[in-house]
Amino acid sequence: MWVRIACLLLMLTLAAAQLQGQQHSPEREYLTNAAADEETTLETVWLFLRDLVIPREFRTAYHLRAWISRQQALSPRDREKDLRRLDAIYQHAVYLADGDAREALFALAIATLPYYTFPAQIPLTGLTITVPVSTENREMFEKRMAALPGKLFVDSPSYLDRDKLPHFFGSAWLQLSTGSELVSLFAGEALEFGEAVFKLEGSRDPRDIMINRLGTAFARQLQKAENVLPSDILKSGSSK
Repeated sequence: MWVRIACLLLMLTLAAAQLQGQQHSPEREYLTNAAADEETTLETVWLFLRDLVIPREFRTAYHLRAWISRQQALSPRDREKDLRRLDAIYQHAVYLADGDAREALFALAIATLPYYTFPAQIPLTGLTITVPVSTENREMFEKRMAALPGKLFVDSPSYLDRDKLPHFFGSAWLQLSTGSELVSLFAGEALEFGEAVFKLEGSRDPRDIMINRLGTAFARQLQKAENVLPSDILKSGSSK
């Protein structure tokens, strides 16, 4: 049963990606009103089916991702402004999750992924394949990237630290889900190992490990029922 559901979700996701791509293609200028109405109807049906079939955690992630895309671009970049945006994204995720912090953290880990596709090298073969990550069309992806905070630390590089967001929220989600700091930290190390094996981002990155630890610390504060925001942890921590 689960295999059939997974196949159905994959088909729906691919259909949605194709539909979204068509909405922004030059050919759309030549659609008749009737065809445009039909396209709108198809999108409505897709959204209905998505919300009906896809598990709630993924629905929350999709809605959060769309909300981020609609926010004003962060330009010029300023750490205080980026951290305020990070807190706002977290608070909106909690709102979408009806106050369920675990669901919100899961959605945040997905909605902050800063990759459209990425190249992965298959071990021992030298073969490189392109792995799709997002079902967004390119325009919406770029809008989300412009709205995502990335100047998280005083020493954040010019290309920003947006890739650290899924590490932070993913580690927090694991800590909150398992209650075990060991599991969360082990998962972070395993992810670094996988990235090295498939040559996704080079060798083990100490800054990734640090942000994983900060994410775990964030979840521990949530476990204590403390009113804490991501910026509280990042301001008190260090990227080194």
